[in-house]
Amino acid sequence: MKIERNEIIKYLTTVSLSSLANSASALAVYWYVLETTASVETLIMAGILQSIPTVFAFIIANIANGKSSRFFMWVSDAIRAVLFIALFLTCDLKYGVWIVIVINIVLQVLEQLRTTATTTIIAELNEKQTKYGIWVGMSNGIKSIFELIGVASCGYFFEKIGYKFTFVSIALFFVLSTVVSFTIKENAEITEDAKHIRPLSMLKQITHNFNILGIITLAVIISTVFSPLDIILTSFVHTILKKGALYYGIVDGLLMFGMIVGAFLFSFISKKIQNEKLLSYILLFCAVIFISLSIFHDQFVFSFLILLLGISLSLIDSTLDLWLLRIIPQEGRIAFFALISFLLALTSPLGNILLSYMVNIGFISLIFIIFGVIILVALLFSVFLINERND
Repeated sequence: MKIERNEIIKYLTTVSLSSLANSASALAVYWYVLETTASVETLIMAGILQSIPTVFAFIIANIANGKSSRFFMWVSDAIRAVLFIALFLTCDLKYGVWIVIVINIVLQVLEQLRTTATTTIIAELNEKQTKYGIWVGMSNGIKSIFELIGVASCGYFFEKIGYKFTFVSIALFFVLSTVVSFTIKENAEITEDAKHIRPLSMLKQITHNFNILGIITLAVIISTVFSPLDIILTSFVHTILKKGALYYGIVDGLLMFGMIVGAFLFSFISKKIQNEKLLSYILLFCAVIFISLSIFHDQFVFSFLILLLGISLSLIDSTLDLWLLRIIPQEGRIAFFALISFLLALTSPLGNILLSYMVNIGFISLIFIIFGVIILVALLFSVFLINERND
């Protein structure tokens, strides 16, 4: 059975609505905490606490194992709609700030589940793997665009109508996304075997499958480099380039724009180039960009390289998503992806520790070269994986 055009429209619509609401919710919560408490320390604490979700998302994915990706999509959005109504009703109470901080943790757990399901449903909607790449690229591109719209619009409405009605507006977008995702029709059926997949059995499958273990290892190496990228760019622009916040804003915007371009580019080229080879080409391209960033400090050249870096980051993310979609078994796929998300989340502190060490020993001018070398190591590992798979 072929996917009808209206199912594609439903999928991209719910990705758009949920991405917009989620990005707006992050800004609304943080600005509410800062505006209400006038405490940067409380804001930082809220940010630290939201790093917990991947653990709970993995646990929930296993408890509800055997459910379809569509189930996780509409349920996570529906619960978030209810939570934002709860924020509207409780944010002015005496302990409203703490209620918001606790609810924000739950929101992040639900977003983790939603993001995972948005990827895994691609395999459940398509019988042909050749179309996975098109969907991955379009999904990532649409998500990036509406995340940008969500942040920009939320800032405006937060100032104009206040945080209470901003919370209600966000709830409305989650309701709309819930309705659309609920009506999506899937091709794949959840088997009885999928309902009995558990964490230990998943870990056993991963450790006994060289392809899965290899691609996860590759993703961890890459994620360790990319996780502290915002901090790297901030430090490099300020310390090495001697530029201010305005130029950093331009750099950050170019990076995001490049990621949008890269996602749609992947959707176009995914059927023309073998995914594994494409990943190798992009990793080489990314390594060259990192090394070039450390060499060329002209404002316009640096800006152009950042744009190319954004494109390469998006292409790498999409190729990894596609590779995992193809090799992860259907049984318990969403639980597998939740586990992988949990493992990748652990790389964030690793990347920050690596960055902090290099800054402390005075290597800030060489950071991009070092990261380029790490990407080259990832490239060699990806070539090894491809050769092993072909043997």
